[in-house]
Amino acid sequence: MAVDLVRSLTSTEALKAFHADADAIAADATIDVSQGGPVVATIVSELRGGKPALHVALFSKTLDLMGRLSQQLLSGSVTVDEVVKQLAASDQVG
Repeated sequence: MAVDLVRSLTSTEALKAFHADADAIAADATIDVSQGGPVVATIVSELRGGKPALHVALFSKTLDLMGRLSQQLLSGSVTVDEVVKQLAASDQVG
């Protein structure tokens, strides 16, 4: 059932509806976004050649740490330098 759900939510038809009804940018470059304006068209045109975001390449423990540290960073309880050191150490450990 879970596989069927993922397939249905990521189908071209579902992503068309997501774009049309929510004004969202779906990761399907075959969807007509011409009504979304030039910025949307530019973003979608770059999807195929884009590079994955940094968080895609990180270990799950590092992602969890990133979430906690981002909250601490926003609250001012940790500095940017401390965040960078902790993230680098976490990513080295895996």
